[in-house]
Amino acid sequence: KTTITMNLAGFFGIKHKVFVVDGDQQGTATRWSAMATKEKPFAATVANLSHSGAQAHREIEKLATVYDYIFIDCPPSLNDEFTQSALIISDLVIIPVIPSPNDLWALQPVKMLIEVAKKQNKDLQARLLANLVQTNTKISNAAMKVITESKIDKFNTDIHLRTVYRNAAIEGTTVYNLNDLKAKNEISALAKEISKLLKV
Repeated sequence: KTTITMNLAGFFGIKHKVFVVDGDQQGTATRWSAMATKEKPFAATVANLSHSGAQAHREIEKLATVYDYIFIDCPPSLNDEFTQSALIISDLVIIPVIPSPNDLWALQPVKMLIEVAKKQNKDLQARLLANLVQTNTKISNAAMKVITESKIDKFNTDIHLRTVYRNAAIEGTTVYNLNDLKAKNEISALAKEISKLLKV
C-alpha cells in the first residue's frame, strides 16, 4: 500500500501541490521520502501523523486548504482509530489486494468498515486495486476472477509484481525517475482512473 501511495503522490506531485500523510507508526512512507536526494527531491511533502489517532480527520482537514491532493497511507490494521478517522474525510479509499487467498478472505471486514464509514461520509467511494499481480500463475488468475466479481468495484488498472517498485523505495523516488516503461504506464493509467472518479 505504501508503494501505491508514494508512486501516485509522485505522479500528481509533478504538476500539483501534494501531501502524503503517513498514518503508520512504522513510518515507511516517511523513510521512503527521506531517501530522496537534494538533487532529486521527492515530489510531495511527507509527514507522519500516526500519533493523531481518532483525531486524524481534523489534522488532515487543516491540510486540505493548502494542498491540491492528500494521500493517506493508513496502518495495516482495520481496527486502528487512525484508519477509521481518515475515512471520515476521504473522497476515495483504494484497497490494494494481492491475488491470494489471505487477501481475499480479508475483503469482508474491509466491506464492513467502508459501510460504517459511509454513514458519516456519504460521498466516500471505494475501489479494489489488484496489486503484485502475476498473470502466469493459476492461483493468481483464479483470485483475479474473484476480485473482479467482488461487490466492491475494481480499478481497470492492475499493478504487477516488478522489481522497479522496490528500487524506487530504496532510492526515495518513484518509477517516473527509473527506467521501466511498463511500471510508469501502470501508475499513469491508475492516476487517470482516479482523476475521473474524483472528477478533476
